[in-house]
Amino acid sequence: MRRLLKWLDERGVVFEMNTTVTDRSIVDVEGSKTVEQIVVKRDGLIGEIAVRLIDRVLVTLGSMTK
Repeated sequence: MRRLLKWLDERGVVFEMNTTVTDRSIVDVEGSKTVEQIVVKRDGLIGEIAVRLIDRVLVTLGSMTK
């Protein structure tokens, strides 16, 4: 797992720790659905992360546990 984190970090991936995604804003761009914004909760506060066209968003449903 550490090798994967290192590999992603070297490629500019941003990791948001202690953050819960509560929603996302999806728009239709030329017939393709695109995430425009991610709504998050950090330390009890609601915030937003803007998503640029060059960004990639991977969404999984449910929890990922060991």
